[in-house]
Amino acid sequence: MKRINEHIEGSERYIRPSNNPIINQRMQEKIVIFRTAPRDVPSLERAIRMKKRKLKEARIITQTDKLVNELEALERIREFIGTR
Repeated sequence: MKRINEHIEGSERYIRPSNNPIINQRMQEKIVIFRTAPRDVPSLERAIRMKKRKLKEARIITQTDKLVNELEALERIREFIGTR
């Protein structure tokens, strides 16, 4: 959990008014995912599988971009909790 909290703090420091608004929005989305994602491995793995499935079905670039962002965050959490 410490690594997750450190990652959130680092991401919060990265958000600046001078950044591209889309970059700030993506960072905000990742922070929300880091705060709300499951911490138990089975639930986290289910969430990752679900996002991958949705990504395969996505047809609009904005959907794809958001799903990739969410998937990256979930996979990073998986690394932090020590799976895979």
